[in-house]
Amino acid sequence: MYLIKQANMLKCTLEPGDRLSETQLMEITSGGHSSLLHCQKAQINGVMTLVYDTHAYNTMESSASHLTPQQMRQTILELLHALRQLERQSELSGLRMGNLCVEFDKVYLNGETLRPAFVYVPVESAKEFPEEELRSEIIETIQSNECVRDGGNQRIVQYLQDPANSLSGLTELIPRIGEEVSRPAPEPEHGGQLHRLQAENQRLRQRMLLFGGAAVLLIVIVVLLVLFGGGDKEPVGAATETGADASTTAASSEDGTTEAALKPGDLNGDGKITKEDRELLAAAVNGEELLSPAQWAAADLNGDGKVDMNDCAELTLMETEEEQP
Repeated sequence: MYLIKQANMLKCTLEPGDRLSETQLMEITSGGHSSLLHCQKAQINGVMTLVYDTHAYNTMESSASHLTPQQMRQTILELLHALRQLERQSELSGLRMGNLCVEFDKVYLNGETLRPAFVYVPVESAKEFPEEELRSEIIETIQSNECVRDGGNQRIVQYLQDPANSLSGLTELIPRIGEEVSRPAPEPEHGGQLHRLQAENQRLRQRMLLFGGAAVLLIVIVVLLVLFGGGDKEPVGAATETGADASTTAASSEDGTTEAALKPGDLNGDGKITKEDRELLAAAVNGEELLSPAQWAAADLNGDGKVDMNDCAELTLMETEEEQP
């Protein structure tokens, strides 16, 4: 037989070896089976053909891409209930379960209620019910449609992949899965809260170590810049005494000994006022040399408490007067 799907119908063309069972045809054309698609017998181009009305249905294969995981479970459950009901009716009628088409491109869902409907081919040569084929169709449909894949439907796949599990066992498994999925998540236990607090504390410690390391690194960089960037030079006069009486006081040297006062203008302590004294004073004013307290007192020639260009001018006059005979 050949099944051809058209707009609002499905046509089944019998092969020469297929004999139509009038008894089974009367069963499904009577409309007493809601889970079977209604069909009519017709002669098309001299060939015996069964025409199934599908205008209110979509194939389960095409519908699966628009279902939610919960709708998929409910559809499978109703599919199994419909099969069980047909099986019971078949015991009292001429229907044979082997005449059902269980491929999902031939199993239909109502467009509004999503209730399943099977294609039944009323021929006399019925086969065994294709349970393995239906099992494979369910597995393949779940695995190939991402929209219906969740933990519950993955359990259905795992269940069906075990040959020891019967197909009818899904009628008990699916309701349990539905209850577990709809059950609210349990409140976190004290142990879980403690674990989260410990993890948060660990993250805080790591952040503190990171910030502390960055601060230490910054301090080291600043110290290195001070040491190698000329930071060892103090401002002129920073280590000297100030005031008008600085020329009369003694100063402490770096080794702790007392440094004798110098003659005004004699910065190098050679007892004379020379070019070397003037150059030393100019370097001190420019920040290139650091004067000792005694040198500072000798360099403040105008007594204003500062060593500046005025003192340089004064020293130049003193040098000139000393050089004259």
